[in-house]
Amino acid sequence: MRWGLYGLSLLCACLLWLLVKLDQRYQVRKSVHLAIQGGTVRSVDVQIEGPAYALFLWQPPDTLSLARYCFAPPQAPTELSVSWPPVGSVCEELRREVYHPKLHWVLPEGTDFVEPPRWLQDTLWVVRDFSPPSWEVSLVARRGKRVYSVPLPPKWYIYPETLWVEANVDRFVFASVSLAPRLEGVRGYKVLLNPARVEVRFWVPESQLGAYQPEDFELVLRMDKVLASDTVVYPELVRYPSFIRQVEVVPAYLNFARIY
Repeated sequence: MRWGLYGLSLLCACLLWLLVKLDQRYQVRKSVHLAIQGGTVRSVDVQIEGPAYALFLWQPPDTLSLARYCFAPPQAPTELSVSWPPVGSVCEELRREVYHPKLHWVLPEGTDFVEPPRWLQDTLWVVRDFSPPSWEVSLVARRGKRVYSVPLPPKWYIYPETLWVEANVDRFVFASVSLAPRLEGVRGYKVLLNPARVEVRFWVPESQLGAYQPEDFELVLRMDKVLASDTVVYPELVRYPSFIRQVEVVPAYLNFARIY
């Protein structure tokens, strides 16, 4: 029994000693290599100060791209104080370049893009004499408006290492509206149309089924463009919601008569 209590006391003392040591502040240095496409530019000694437990959990990487070091060094936990040495004019060798890798989208069955994918982040910091080569990435899309990451090869040593693109994917359904065309260029006479109304047919994303009204469409008959001998006129759809597609006006033309 006595030996058991002695062992327990020793264990508690060791744990207390370990906790005190882990909470003590230390200062360490770590050598970080700054790399560009084709090799290492130089090495810097990064000074890190903080409690032992935080130093144990976080260390800067052995190699960083020069672009990341100049513009966005890795963020350390708040418990640590990190001193990144300046590298002088080396950062002036970097330039900005807009870059769009080729994307291969895998869409859910029966869906399509509501609008073309939009780049949210497409600008890289690269070394002046380096232009990123063509790069292809496959992305698996899901329904809805989402943001997708596009990772770039680590060996390029650029910043940022990941681009971001937004895509809105949905299932499309058939819909239609009935409209009375608006006449333009009628002077000195009235126009009798047959039929008097037309149907606009289109495909719309399911998520936008209740997002439009007939007032969002505008159909025009330009009577000043027809000849005196003409008896048909072709309606022109001049305004409609941007998210619909495969728009069709039925009938494609209207018979008309002038009444003086």
